Amino acid sequence: MFTRTLKKTAGADKPLTHHWSYSAYSTFKRCPKCYEYGYVKKLKAAPVYVMERGTTIHALAENYLNGKITGLPKPLAKLRRELAGLKAAKPTCEKYWGVTPKWKKIKYGWLTAKTDAFVLVKRKGKLILVIVDHKTGGIYDDHDDQASLYAAVGYGVFPNVGKVEVEFFYLDHGVVHAYEYSLAKLRRLVRYWKAEGRRLMSQTKFLPTPSKKACGFCGFRTDKKLADGSPGLCDKWRLTT
Repeated sequence: MFTRTLKKTAGADKPLTHHWSYSAYSTFKRCPKCYEYGYVKKLKAAPVYVMERGTTIHALAENYLNGKITGLPKPLAKLRRELAGLKAAKPTCEKYWGVTPKWKKIKYGWLTAKTDAFVLVKRKGKLILVIVDHKTGGIYDDHDDQASLYAAVGYGVFPNVGKVEVEFFYLDHGVVHAYEYSLAKLRRLVRYWKAEGRRLMSQTKFLPTPSKKACGFCGFRTDKKLADGSPGLCDKWRLTT
């Protein structure tokens, strides 16, 4: 979502990106061709109901936590107690974090992450960063990756913390998945994500990897239209039917 395209230099045959996010990373892992369309060529797929619903529910959660909504909206009701506790902690909501390639804090960085809510708390004299991400839809294995990346970015933004905790609020299921990261683990994660970011940013070939998972909700399929009304570009989804 935050990836921008560099201007082509003389002799270059591919536009390169210099700005990435977890969305970009996970899209590349699912299908490099989809990543190229959305994050390198910056084409926009038409919105789908699932995405629009998620955006609406995220806005409800933000307004509830900020006190703009007094009663708990129905889509949030399965995590009533957890959201009430988070609201009482007076979280910061919808905040963008950025880090440089050296993992130094910057407003919009080489890597940018958007947190739904976070709080800094002290426990037994230790400063702890708690990050909360609201999820609609399914519970997926790759959310572990997202949790570790957000923890690593949070550590870059708040280097004085003694621990980072990440909690995913699965609003449709009434389930919370919680992760804890010690300082030693955070340092390892920073090294890992630095390398993953460099690898992603160095890509120049974007081959399609069709699968039911990759193609199921892809907005660049030839049986769909892009946001500007033009036809989709990729027919590899047919191999998965």
